[in-house]
Amino acid sequence: MNLKIKVSKEIKTYKKGSDVNTWVKITITNEDTEKYEDLVIMDVIPKEILVNVNGIKNASVGYSAILEDPVIAFEIDELGKDASKTFEYMFKKNLSTISASDVNKWKASFAFAGEEVIDLCKGVTCTVKVCQTATCDSKTGKCNYANKTDGASCGTNKECKKGKCVAKVQDVKVPKDENIAEDLNIANGSELPQLPLTEIAIAIVLLILAVAGFWFVKNKFGNGENSEQETEQPNEGFNP
Repeated sequence: MNLKIKVSKEIKTYKKGSDVNTWVKITITNEDTEKYEDLVIMDVIPKEILVNVNGIKNASVGYSAILEDPVIAFEIDELGKDASKTFEYMFKKNLSTISASDVNKWKASFAFAGEEVIDLCKGVTCTVKVCQTATCDSKTGKCNYANKTDGASCGTNKECKKGKCVAKVQDVKVPKDENIAEDLNIANGSELPQLPLTEIAIAIVLLILAVAGFWFVKNKFGNGENSEQETEQPNEGFNP
């Protein structure tokens, strides 16, 4: 894989008291359109410049010693598009005693490895679904759908239910019919219709009059027939 990574090195020598030190700054820039992960930048230092890694000091970040010769490595977890990272360190050395060709070779001596993270969602258009939201997975390039909240509007008199657009259920109000309710109560035996008191009173009076009339007629005509029979029957104990 051809990584589009630019690595530059800036070297300066300065004197502090009787010591002459060399300061090194390494800049790593991502010139790719994709980001990189788990990058490892290795700086190969010629032995003519530095005998071993023990001479390195004041490093700005942690590094790993690959070889004592020395070869050191800096790790980058993630480097986005057009992003840069810098590493600095120093060692005690006067580069004026080193040939210019050796110094130039060192400036250009880098090795790096990493993984390019390609966004597979580039150019992918997820199907629009009115009751679902779509997201694309950059690692697979596939669209994932999640249902919108139930009750979300998806049109006139429509709402989302379990990821589907359905018609809203209208609340139907049943008109109250007292006659129907009364009939149902009678059928269930829960309540019987009540008559007004005046109608009950009239019914009782009529019932009493009917009974009284019946007994009056029976007593009157029934007793008359018995009297006639008693008159016509001779008295067996009478002797004229």
